[in-house]
Amino acid sequence: MQSEAYRKIEAEYDYKRQQAQKDAKMFKENVYDEHPQLAQIEADIAKVAIESMKARINSDDSKRAKEQEKLEGRIEELQEEYDKVLKRIGMTLEDFEPKYECEKCKDTGMYKNAMCSCFKQAL
Repeated sequence: MQSEAYRKIEAEYDYKRQQAQKDAKMFKENVYDEHPQLAQIEADIAKVAIESMKARINSDDSKRAKEQEKLEGRIEELQEEYDKVLKRIGMTLEDFEPKYECEKCKDTGMYKNAMCSCFKQAL
């Protein structure tokens, strides 16, 4: 049976993790508002990825490989374009990642199927 203190810390970790994820999402939205070409490129990547999935399902074997290669090439081009825009504005993909208090467990309290040292310390 879990103690009240354990449940309280667990709830705090859940809140911290959700807050870090929410902050990262808001940050990305703000960057996309300032640099709409990033949002457009991301949307284009998603569109091509869907086309790729459809091609896998609907194409016969002879067409599938050629179509896949074409679509994967387009995704690579778009990703390169996205990376160039990020570089131009002085950012990297990591800038969009949540900023967790504990990078080891990502504020879950668990690391490698065991209680993280940060969680143990909080207890």
